[in-house]
Amino acid sequence: MKVWYTGFNLYNQFHSSKKYIIDDFEAAEHADLKDIVLSHTYIIVWDSNIAFYGEVNPNLSFEEVKDVRQISAADNITYILYNNGNIKKLDTVTGYITNTSNFLNVENPGNDGDCIDKIACGTKINIATTRGHRVYNIPNRLQYKGRRIKQIVTGHEHCLILDSNGDVYSFGCGLRGQLGHGTLENETNPTLIEALAGVKIQKIAAGGWHSCAISVTGDLYTWGWNSNGQLAIPTERNISVFASPKPVCFADADCNVDDVVCGSKHTVIRLGSQLYGAGWNKYKQLANIDDNNVYEFKLMKDFGLEEILSLNCGPWSTAIVTK
Repeated sequence: MKVWYTGFNLYNQFHSSKKYIIDDFEAAEHADLKDIVLSHTYIIVWDSNIAFYGEVNPNLSFEEVKDVRQISAADNITYILYNNGNIKKLDTVTGYITNTSNFLNVENPGNDGDCIDKIACGTKINIATTRGHRVYNIPNRLQYKGRRIKQIVTGHEHCLILDSNGDVYSFGCGLRGQLGHGTLENETNPTLIEALAGVKIQKIAAGGWHSCAISVTGDLYTWGWNSNGQLAIPTERNISVFASPKPVCFADADCNVDDVVCGSKHTVIRLGSQLYGAGWNKYKQLANIDDNNVYEFKLMKDFGLEEILSLNCGPWSTAIVTK
């Protein structure tokens, strides 16, 4: 497998390159890669081991790799979820490792066999969901009325939930319109995004203060903060906030978006073998596109016959995993 990386590299987190700013995709080989997680100052490579590259405590050591289900990171905090529902919290600055899953037993003293199956970390929000469709803003349980949870994603201060019906719920900070409810109000509990209620959604993504969703027919919707063009709505580049989901128009009206991921202020989509990016590009997180702010999707790279397995964004970087 290969990991392709572009963007911010001041802390040598993409250790195959010595450049502080990688201005076009560079590749590194990794055998048996399970996942790659990008934070601001470090990258986590999960293969037969879990390795941290970049600015981390030199004494940080993590060897409990067996039965890991998911890894999520934001800033200096990393959460590692195990198949049995246990969570370990790692502070990459201090090197401390703590268990954090006791909140489930406190909130659910009946112990009905439910356990955590998904996690998502943001700068100011850390979310866990369970097989029994419970939602926690760790450690507090929230009121969730949706169906089985398919996906959760977090921005700096907000969270999106996609359920099995194709509905999207959001909560957290809404000051930049990132919740999609048509207002700039905050929401304590997951609230259905009414503007998408008639659209069956298959994939969601959250940037620092913006949000994206792809419908089952391949249509892309974006909303939230548009400070640097990350919503890819070029006709409205002077509008900084969209508080309701807006469909993104493409020159080819028949094109279908296959995947979407977000950095702090940039958005990357996949159409077949091609990657397109919009938003902030100061650190070349959109590869070799020249502009610092990109207001509509522009081609980043065509991977041709390379089989793309996953898209990933750090706050100021983009990484692609190919077979």
